[in-house]
Amino acid sequence: MAGPTGTLIEEETTDNGGSKKKLYSGEDYDGLFEPNAYLNTLYSDFVTGGPTASEITGALDYYHSLYSVGKIKGQRLLDVGTGPSIFNLISISKYFEEIYLSDFSAHNREVLEKWWKKEKISDWSWEWRERRPLGGAAR
Repeated sequence: MAGPTGTLIEEETTDNGGSKKKLYSGEDYDGLFEPNAYLNTLYSDFVTGGPTASEITGALDYYHSLYSVGKIKGQRLLDVGTGPSIFNLISISKYFEEIYLSDFSAHNREVLEKWWKKEKISDWSWEWRERRPLGGAAR
């Protein structure tokens, strides 16, 4: 059964013939979540005008309005559970000198490391382009 983008949810048959969804732990998440599927589905929709484009734009606008007030700022920020995406950090990048990314999943950390090393994993230019008019800092 398909779950949220990038995840897999399985149904198990119970003893009486019914079904129930399997509850996964954090260890399962590391093996089941597919960062590339998440990025390719969610963010390619934004570029092509797909179904999640307005949700992403709305989230980016929310982050900008939250951070542009100026009350959230400082020298260092630790983003816990970054995932394979940096879009939530674009609006805040100009308010912190250092931003540290973290994630439980080794696969997500690999994607973030590739981004940091400027290896080709996803085209993030649309995210930066979207934030420029609202004051998003460049990497």
